[in-house]
Amino acid sequence: QAIFSYSSINDWNEVSENIFKGNNSYYELIKSYRTTIEIMDIANLVGNVTNLVKSNSVIRHGDKVRAIKYDAKCFNQQILDVVGEEAKKYSTVAVLCKSNKECERINEVLLSNGVKSKLLNEKNNQIEGVVLLTIQEAKGLEFDSVILNDVSKDNFDKNSGHDMRLLYVGLTRAMHNMIIMSKGEPTEALKPFHTRAAVALAGTFGYELDVTKIAREEREEIPRQVALYHKYNDLVREGAYYRIASYSQNHHYDCWQVVSEDKRESLVTFVQVMTRANHKSRRILLKGLDEKLRYRIYVEGQKPEREDGELLYSGDTLMKAGILVPDMLGDFQAKLIHLVAEESEKKGQVE
Repeated sequence: QAIFSYSSINDWNEVSENIFKGNNSYYELIKSYRTTIEIMDIANLVGNVTNLVKSNSVIRHGDKVRAIKYDAKCFNQQILDVVGEEAKKYSTVAVLCKSNKECERINEVLLSNGVKSKLLNEKNNQIEGVVLLTIQEAKGLEFDSVILNDVSKDNFDKNSGHDMRLLYVGLTRAMHNMIIMSKGEPTEALKPFHTRAAVALAGTFGYELDVTKIAREEREEIPRQVALYHKYNDLVREGAYYRIASYSQNHHYDCWQVVSEDKRESLVTFVQVMTRANHKSRRILLKGLDEKLRYRIYVEGQKPEREDGELLYSGDTLMKAGILVPDMLGDFQAKLIHLVAEESEKKGQVE
């Protein structure tokens, strides 16, 4: 977890050969005893970018990581509300920032509104109540709840090794609860690679990153993602676009649909921005289909229950009764749902 690349070890084989002359054993410690599974899952997204060994938490669940996107004009009230809520529930609450200037500014806002907070430093190092410090200063420390300030893509560049190591340290300081606040869109590192590709299919598909610096697992996904682009490009480019749901309104998910001109094919993109605990299945009502045609449904990356796809549903049923979105675990997850009109009405079973 070294923040600066010049002070970190990239190859332990060199240490083994040059210092211990091979007379040593090497063990990877991948079990995290500090934090919950929900927090570690988010931290591992950033760890993948920096090629860190994936960490596994002990079997301890907690609240899901909250992501709050704020406008600079209303930030003061939002940080007051968030800190106030956390201070009522936890003994130690840390607001982590990238710079000392951010810490000082937020501390002034809290103090001027009656919140007992303090800047944590060498002279004032007692960890209690609400404290503010930089992520670099927080390395090696732990807190009941952590509020990570401004993890926007402008503040944490996915292609910067320093930014990603810093972000990983910040994400692994919380024992019980983690809140991520972002001025605008959060850094791309917090969005799984497959989700970014699914979203990019809706426009000009491309990779705004250095593919030589991403994790091996992500590089191996690229050929499959390019194949999806070729598979759906004509449909996306020439089809009619329908907005099914907007995250800006429901604060949980986005969904859009493209339907071919002859209404015989459609692609639905569902993006789960924020997950929900113990939730019921999500039902979405489709648009633009031919109510008399029968459609077979395929979910990308998911094996169908039947060799020829799922059951047949009429366009009328899909638009009025809708479909259930397959379960997805975690924030920033996506599904591509492909609908194809059946050529022969004799095939399959109709619902």
